[in-house]
Amino acid sequence: MIKKELLKLRTMNATSKMMQMADADVPKRTVYKTWNGEHVSLSYKCSLYLRCQVTHGFLKVAFFLPEYMRTGGKKAAYELYIDKEKGEFITYDRIRQKWLTAKVDMLPWPGYFYNTKNKWISPQGHDRIKKYLGGEHGGYKGLLEYQLKIRAEELKRRHKRETDPWDLDMAQTPKLPKDWERWVNKVGITENYIFYQYSRKGAETGYCTFCEKEVAVSKPRHNKTGRCMRCRHEVTYKSIGKAGIVMTKDSKMYLMQRCEDGFILREFNGYRKYRKGDYKNPEVSSWEVRRAIYDHNASPMNAYYWGLYPKIRIIVTQ
Repeated sequence: MIKKELLKLRTMNATSKMMQMADADVPKRTVYKTWNGEHVSLSYKCSLYLRCQVTHGFLKVAFFLPEYMRTGGKKAAYELYIDKEKGEFITYDRIRQKWLTAKVDMLPWPGYFYNTKNKWISPQGHDRIKKYLGGEHGGYKGLLEYQLKIRAEELKRRHKRETDPWDLDMAQTPKLPKDWERWVNKVGITENYIFYQYSRKGAETGYCTFCEKEVAVSKPRHNKTGRCMRCRHEVTYKSIGKAGIVMTKDSKMYLMQRCEDGFILREFNGYRKYRKGDYKNPEVSSWEVRRAIYDHNASPMNAYYWGLYPKIRIIVTQ
């Protein structure tokens, strides 16, 4: 939009009917006390008056405030310009004489603007806004709905500009190795246990979660560490009667793979979960948290981590 040309469009002043309505709308004064003294709050039955016109392909909307109208002021406080063909809008602040890009709900309104939802516009003006914007509503509500739609489309385009390069990087990521899940379970997650049945005479065997077999044990004690006599892996002894649900701590794992640019270093977290009474069938979980791409000279290029962007779980760049 060419701002100089917009300001040349026909000026709209408050009509006689609007001035009469504002004059009859005596504000209600409410005095309230705060830590820094007394304050006065004003409330009008109608907090805003609107006029609009469609000219030179633009929708121009003038906003009038009752506090100025009641002193004889017919000039608009704000003028909104909308170019539907380009999907653009901009507002001129006549009070401060500057341009604003905010939506109508975010303009610097006086406090009483928020004290009532009544915003007056003629039936003809209401229908004109609805027809021009092609939305479900006219008037102030129609303007806000349109601006919210434009902002959502702008955000979507901005996200796409940001995520398209990420998608190209992600497209060169190889599939996980066929034995990845077993590697996670046996190597990536380092905690292992021997579950044994407590006996006053002393347990002689237990189930090793690494061997996945019954193994000999010697004087096991619940939550004490030792080594499996069969595989020699470090284990924590768990009495079946006391253990309940058992979960390992999250383990960090790394996978390096070739890609078009060089290689990718992928970081994962994972854990095992043993449910009571079913210690031989653990739930093994792993998930990717980060990818770093390096060129053929091992120089870092891009890095990504899993997060929320903006409301769905996708990979985002650091």
